[in-house]
Amino acid sequence: MVQQGLHRTRRETTALNGACLGVTPGACQAQLPSLFAAAADRWRMAAIEGNGYLYPLLASGYARIDDAAEAHARLFGFQPAHPAGGQWRWETGEVVSSLYGSAGHQKQPAYQDGDRSFGVLKEIAHLDVSMQFEDTGLRTRVCWQPK
Repeated sequence: MVQQGLHRTRRETTALNGACLGVTPGACQAQLPSLFAAAADRWRMAAIEGNGYLYPLLASGYARIDDAAEAHARLFGFQPAHPAGGQWRWETGEVVSSLYGSAGHQKQPAYQDGDRSFGVLKEIAHLDVSMQFEDTGLRTRVCWQPK
């Protein structure tokens, strides 16, 4: 039985017999700041990597900051996307992320108390994973309940 707020919901699962794991992301209050820091660290690395993709196009004058990502897509077949809703700027000969800074001056936003708008499981109320070994290999069952 899982308690959510003031009401309870009952969930029946049929787990496989090897191992079972149940996860309720909403119960993770104390870990939110560290989970945010881990997610923001990955976003920062992605933004700085994107800076590196765009810099040659901007430094050579081939593109302007407004169309650099599209120019990169035309030339290389993929477009770097800025994570977390930020944007890139061209400042004094350097590509700068509005959220994460530049390669030489990196920064990371601080966690805002109660923020749950990040992470892979942000839209999941509960997740069950079970598995068992069989003659043909490992059978895994994943069930989730969206919010």
